[in-house]
Amino acid sequence: MTVPQGLGSAVAKVALEVGIQHVTVCPVRRIEPRGDAEIVSVETSTPMAKAFLHRVLSSGVADLRESSITTREVRAILSSDPVREVTYPAVEPTVEVFQDLWQLNHLTPSFLVRAVAAAVLLGYGMLRADPV
Repeated sequence: MTVPQGLGSAVAKVALEVGIQHVTVCPVRRIEPRGDAEIVSVETSTPMAKAFLHRVLSSGVADLRESSITTREVRAILSSDPVREVTYPAVEPTVEVFQDLWQLNHLTPSFLVRAVAAAVLLGYGMLRADPV
């Protein structure tokens, strides 16, 4: 999460309150007119990340007009946390679903042609009772 300079410690405190143990705050210089900023990075499981995002967004600690949130899919977390807690199955956070839909589903001529071709092939296979 990138926040204006001075807010990093408040966001880190929220992360610690939620139970996230691995929190890093780093100062950065923006090339934008907004000035200096801080990056708050957390490494945690999906349920903890979801709780953290909910708490940060509902508490008003950070204003999204001046801040940004980036989430990444993690392949593995190797830490002292129990594996059962880190790999707890959970639903995809709503913010990530929205971003995936927005980024990957623009209506372009190529997308429409592929969708029509897939529908035609599916219909042909169903008429012929051929799953291949």
